[in-house]
Amino acid sequence: MSHFSCRKRFAKRRVILFSNLHGTLNASSSQISAFAKTIHACGINMIQLIGVDLEEAKQSELIQLKSSKASKGKSVSPTAAISELFASLEALSDDKVLESVESYSFRDAMSYANYFASRQVRPTPWNGCLELGETLKVPVVIYARVKESKLKQTWKKSVIGDSTKEFKDVISYFVQDGLVRQEVPKEEIGDAYRYGTTLVPYSAEDKAEMKFTGTGKCLKVVGFALASKVKPHLYVGDDVKIVTAPMLDDSAQTAVSALAHALHEEKMVIICKYGYNKSSSPKLVSLSPHLCERANGAFEGFYMHFLPFEDDLRLYTFAPLLDGKAKDTYQPNDEELAAVGDLIDQLTVSKDDDDGYFDQLNPKNVRNPYLQRLFNSLQYRAVHPNDSLPELDPNVLSQMTMPAELAIRSEAARDKVKKVFELKKIEKPKFKKNLIADGTEPSTEGVDGLTDQMETLVTANVLGIDNTVSKVGTVSPVEDFTALTTGADDHTFEKAIQMAINVAKDLIYSFDGQVYADKVLRLISVMRERSVERNSPTTFNQYLKTFKAEVLENKLDIVWSKLVERKITLIQQEEAKTSSVTKAEAREFLTTTKVEKIITQQNGSKKVDDDDMIDEMFG
Repeated sequence: MSHFSCRKRFAKRRVILFSNLHGTLNASSSQISAFAKTIHACGINMIQLIGVDLEEAKQSELIQLKSSKASKGKSVSPTAAISELFASLEALSDDKVLESVESYSFRDAMSYANYFASRQVRPTPWNGCLELGETLKVPVVIYARVKESKLKQTWKKSVIGDSTKEFKDVISYFVQDGLVRQEVPKEEIGDAYRYGTTLVPYSAEDKAEMKFTGTGKCLKVVGFALASKVKPHLYVGDDVKIVTAPMLDDSAQTAVSALAHALHEEKMVIICKYGYNKSSSPKLVSLSPHLCERANGAFEGFYMHFLPFEDDLRLYTFAPLLDGKAKDTYQPNDEELAAVGDLIDQLTVSKDDDDGYFDQLNPKNVRNPYLQRLFNSLQYRAVHPNDSLPELDPNVLSQMTMPAELAIRSEAARDKVKKVFELKKIEKPKFKKNLIADGTEPSTEGVDGLTDQMETLVTANVLGIDNTVSKVGTVSPVEDFTALTTGADDHTFEKAIQMAINVAKDLIYSFDGQVYADKVLRLISVMRERSVERNSPTTFNQYLKTFKAEVLENKLDIVWSKLVERKITLIQQEEAKTSSVTKAEAREFLTTTKVEKIITQQNGSKKVDDDDMIDEMFG
């Protein structure tokens, strides 16, 4: 026997009875009479009968009566036994003690027992006011209607072989200074927030002052909007709340009912600012009117959905499927529309159907397969600590699988869709003979047989390089420089080097050098690689010395530290024979920060403005 409690007072008493209610007439009558006296004495309010489904038994009895196969005077039927039980209770007392009898067959009871039921959570109300202005406030209560079920227990550590032993986790922090490793005391450890490459220290006092204190506990109306404008894909959060009036407040119930009916007729919703408590950050929510038809208007209120801020949105731009000349090509014809429509009809489940698919897909009857697998595994491991875990119960997956009867019923429709929307394999495009602009015909033996001119063109196309580039710009300088120097002569290469040097200066000095450091260093790295390939180190080495002097003079420490980290140094003799820089000088270039002669920035350095960048991006 179990109790349903209400505020620490027992409200109902329930007893679970295992019986099929079959027996001889005399024996059943005596047992029912004794059972009725026991129920009356214990004050039982609810009986859950496991062993026979009274609805199925009633239908079976009707069939037997029509076929004249019912046994006469030998046994009592289940429905007659329950009727006799109620009659015996009424004879003992005028008060109605037994309120209801729930019945389940053994088959249904065993199917329910195969699943783990989540712990019932007592609903906790949020009591506040719906503020439509400074002087108009309606008392409301908010309950969680749908909330994602998550594990309450987190994974812990235990001693293998003896889980009864307890131990504590100890976390230590160390700093590495060369080869010396030194532990940092706890009092010297603090929180910090990484902002770019900088760690901003944040104390406990800073965190306390950072919290929102001006919102408070509230549900303030911001405005009204058409329900069609607040689309379901904008809902965020892991729960849906329900808003209604307090149970004993007649004025609040009238106000909530009037507001819900008005919004339902106008097909509108309320946009509100919501604060759970005085220390919570504000949330944006929508209140959609809800009129419960099953209870004949007994419940009227709103569903609360959380809405995103601009920071929560992810914007993607897709090309339209039906646009221009392709509109007629991709427009489905009548046969294709009919095939898809037939498939939808065959797979549609309705509450009015007798096949039970609607109830099978109802969220009330579908349990979380992850939680079921976890609980089943934990139970098995606790009972069988040394055995392998069993396979996943097929009944768990069957809840989220198309029923076999539904799959068979829709097979013809699916085959029809596959026929009208035939999939074709598209082969990768192959090289053609007319790729070379000057009319030179390449070899047909594949990529290995192409001429040098063809190889240059193919490499540029694979890398996404535009061979029509005429200058090195500030938007994509690395790609521009690579395109200009691919297959270029010495004069063109020197000209591209000078343009790249000017762009690097523009990015470092005309804009914020700290921000564009990575782009400039990538450009310098490519300049070095191309200079080594062409055995032309002089211009690059002179520029790199000038670049170092200017960076150190302007105290751009981050730029210099990144250059040292990437080991971008002078081109030495081992890399290019015409270089006069030794290996030791190249290594010393990155270690010393003293510069004898500081070469200042040229006055003629052109500053690139925003219009130039836009022209390069979209011109």
